Amino acid sequence: TDPFKENQRRLEKLFDGASTPDSSEETFVDDVEYGSDKDYRPSESESSISKDPVGS
Repeated sequence: TDPFKENQRRLEKLFDGASTPDSSEETFVDDVEYGSDKDYRPSESESSISKDPVGS
């Protein structure tokens, strides 16, 4: 058997599995599980990255 064709078949299976939706639920619906949008508090600092150079 041709290893290229085997690999092609394997990839097709992989993509078919990945492209099939697990459920019809809206992906970005607010499920409140990790905090609702109304509870969102933006960071007070400009960024979470330290302004100190690395190694100081």
